[in-house]
Amino acid sequence: MNKTNSLKNKIVLITGASRGIGKHLAIAMACEGAKLVITSRKFNQSPGQGGTLADTLSAIQMLGAEVLAVPATITEATGAKALIDQTIKKFGRIDILVNNAGIYPDQEIVETPPEDWINAVDVNLNSLFYLIHY
Repeated sequence: MNKTNSLKNKIVLITGASRGIGKHLAIAMACEGAKLVITSRKFNQSPGQGGTLADTLSAIQMLGAEVLAVPATITEATGAKALIDQTIKKFGRIDILVNNAGIYPDQEIVETPPEDWINAVDVNLNSLFYLIHY
């Protein structure tokens, strides 16, 4: 990766940073000089769930970037506010918010229990509102 420091000293908060797009975006932004706050529901996922927040933290630390890893429940207003508060306490501001966390039930919609659908709406929609609001 050709490092340009285009994000030097920008404070970036990324949700869903334990694996996939969130993890790779966090690493790429660290390479560009960003200071990061990365979050996922748990620090260490259950076996078989893919990457972990701990893995992403380790990869970013190996690059020498400044990073704070915060397990958070952003589907609740109190969890989202606590995440924003921790970010502001550590870095003083947020320049870029990447609302990357997202889920979808694994079954056909007619077979999806209402509680799974509500959880998907909480993750995919309500968490965005809470993080932008606070």
